[in-house]
Amino acid sequence: METLPQMSNENKNNNLAPQDDDVMHSIFFNTSADLFSIISNDGFFIEVNAAWKSTLGYSKEDLVGKPFEKFLHPDDIEKTSLEFVNMVKGQEVINFIRRYRASDGSYKWLEWKGKVSEKNNRIYAVSRDVTIEKQLETELLSGKEIYKEIFYSNPNPMWIFDLETLAFLEVNQTTIDQYGYTKEEFLSLTLKDITPEEDMPALMSSAIKAISEYNADHELWRHITKSGEIIFAELSAKSLIYEGKKARSVIINNISKRVEAEKALLESENKYRTY
Repeated sequence: METLPQMSNENKNNNLAPQDDDVMHSIFFNTSADLFSIISNDGFFIEVNAAWKSTLGYSKEDLVGKPFEKFLHPDDIEKTSLEFVNMVKGQEVINFIRRYRASDGSYKWLEWKGKVSEKNNRIYAVSRDVTIEKQLETELLSGKEIYKEIFYSNPNPMWIFDLETLAFLEVNQTTIDQYGYTKEEFLSLTLKDITPEEDMPALMSSAIKAISEYNADHELWRHITKSGEIIFAELSAKSLIYEGKKARSVIINNISKRVEAEKALLESENKYRTY
């Protein structure tokens, strides 16, 4: 009776086959909510992912072969061109925010990160829609009444907390829905009550820094809901004076599903590498 050939130790220790690696990169590229793009060193789109369609309304055919400057707000072209030159020279550009025209003629704020590849001299960039954050920043600084409307109707969790006591001063409905506490319960809690014990030193250190730093962007935290579930939260925060108190306005992006997907993909990758 014939037996199946035994897998050699060499094969067991091999990394993923090139085609497997290509598949995983394709999954990340095409399913991410962030806008991925590959741009030539003279500023033309070479490749984009599906998030461009869902965010700005442009298909791949609308963008590939076109200069990225064509979609910029006229007032942002000069500044962006300077940043692009820096990227082509090899400098990694992080967190620059510019306005891009959507297919309906409106403008959205995109926050960019990009770096040139030494292998092919192309720019590999990722951006995300920060239009809501920019609106909030504008309204916070101007003190307009519309800020309240943005805060309470925001599809992302938002809260305001006291910088000295870390007590919650205000929360929006999305926070209540995702964390499970009533508004009254939230206003009796502090950030310590929703932070895992092992993360407490980092929380206290962050609170001290927040007193002297106006902004916090893309910080990753774990929060505990009323049911005990752990939420992975990416947050941005701005300082303000709220009802006479030094406070912090926070907007949360719940990335728990993304973290779970990345964990599953890593486990799958490790599984492949054992064969």
